[in-house]
Amino acid sequence: KYSPTLGDREFKKAVCKLEKELYKMEISEKQIAVGSGSTQLAMNLFTVLLDPGDKILMLDPSYCNYPTQIITGLPDVEILSFSVMDEKNWEYIADKKIEEFKTIVTENNISGLNITIPYKESIINQLDYVDPTAKEIGAVNTIKFHNNILSGYNTDYLGFYTSIKNIVNSNTKALILGTGGASKAIAYTLKILKIKYLFVSRSKKNKNYINYNEISKEIINKHNLII
Repeated sequence: KYSPTLGDREFKKAVCKLEKELYKMEISEKQIAVGSGSTQLAMNLFTVLLDPGDKILMLDPSYCNYPTQIITGLPDVEILSFSVMDEKNWEYIADKKIEEFKTIVTENNISGLNITIPYKESIINQLDYVDPTAKEIGAVNTIKFHNNILSGYNTDYLGFYTSIKNIVNSNTKALILGTGGASKAIAYTLKILKIKYLFVSRSKKNKNYINYNEISKEIINKHNLII
């Protein structure tokens, strides 16, 4: 069987070797945080949380690997499809579909959801309650249903915080690549850890943002954490 521990260890060794050969940088394995792949994380959660006869709502048909794995590993689970794509023109139509969200979940007696792009921000207006932390972050990735009340939370920052809390210090400076919903949770976490950071984006909004074409060797050397 595949060993995540062995896989992490070998991956860290490879990264250390790559940094040394390409950039002449000496880093240790302790400086590298490795997260599980999203597919494996999803399956781990499904295995723990689901019972026979439960339903899973798939918000995006592009995640074509999930249904196959679920059917194979959890044959008694029902998969519901909620397409957010115009497959003919191959474009997102999430903004047009979001109004159907409550109808789908109430009709199918679903008890919770994990939210990914492009819904993390737009879903907030469809919820009855938003956890104060998620509200401050400005993004929701987990929804709980109870007594027909939809409550939104953000667990992205918890996972990120756990991953990096032991490898950063007050001298750490970070670059956040991208400005989507997940980046908001990352920025929130860095604020908690009192780490200075810059967003790297296609558009420069304020002094905390730089464009991708502004990235230089000097900027990379000044920021020892790249997310």
